[in-house]
Amino acid sequence: MTQPKQIRSRPAQNRGFYVTIGAVIVAVVIAVVVLRQQQSVVAPSASRVEFPHIHGLGFSSDGAQLYVPAHIGLVVFENNTWTIPELPAHDYMGYSAVDTGFYSSGHPDLRTDFLPLLGLVKSEDGGYSIQSLAFGGESDFHLMSAGYYSHTVYVINSEPNSDLSIGLYYTIDDGQVWEQSQAQGLGGSPSQLAVHPTLSETVAIATATGLYLSGDHGNTFTRIGNAAPVSAVSFNPLGNILFWGYQNLSTYDMVTAETETLTPLSLPSNDAISYIAINPATSEVAIATFMKDIYLSQNNRQSWQQIAVQGVGQSG
Repeated sequence: MTQPKQIRSRPAQNRGFYVTIGAVIVAVVIAVVVLRQQQSVVAPSASRVEFPHIHGLGFSSDGAQLYVPAHIGLVVFENNTWTIPELPAHDYMGYSAVDTGFYSSGHPDLRTDFLPLLGLVKSEDGGYSIQSLAFGGESDFHLMSAGYYSHTVYVINSEPNSDLSIGLYYTIDDGQVWEQSQAQGLGGSPSQLAVHPTLSETVAIATATGLYLSGDHGNTFTRIGNAAPVSAVSFNPLGNILFWGYQNLSTYDMVTAETETLTPLSLPSNDAISYIAINPATSEVAIATFMKDIYLSQNNRQSWQQIAVQGVGQSG
């Protein structure tokens, strides 16, 4: 039997940060109405694959497959071919790949018996089934991330539920106990989170004013680099490199504190990086953009292969 959840709260110290959360979420929430009109039976396909939205990016643990939660369920790129596997078409949000599968939130496939809001869920079989962990029917966490090996989950909660008020929280036990973070020093509207793969206390947040890093469970943050927009952030599975970007992709070395800008992607001025994923087997990188382009790095990140153009998969 599931044990009652516990919450340990601290006084919210960064009120300005929490005020911005709702504005970031509103535009994405509107997509729920569209989902109810679009969901249909999804069958395996190796022909033209399109995705109306991109809600995340992550590799399988062996690095062979790139998963894209795409508003119509999971879309998969493998062996230079896009397919839509025969899976429940959940509208995943906050998708976060881990060594055993993935954690996520979002809205369920309407053909299933899940409550309208998924809360916190996880899958260990590639999305064939999901396990409800916390806040089913209560919450849709658009901003969340999980540690690749630790499975520590951080969320920015935009609306109060039965246990959590608005703010930054984390859980180390699949949602049974939640701790609230103070988020001191965090500036700008948050756009994405990344949790260190093994160190539960280390979390990075991309915001409109820069990249922020915390080593004390999100209680205090320090900005890395200049005060400039950062739209996406992700740790590599080894935890020694933090990838982040807006219109260019950069890295931050967790040991030396050095930053480096990688080979430019030549994104148009009206586009930016929305998601970053690092292959656990090869260390190559996948990125998605807000215009629904997807790129895979080649030759140790010296060049890029475009595998989706404006939401249309490009099979080799």
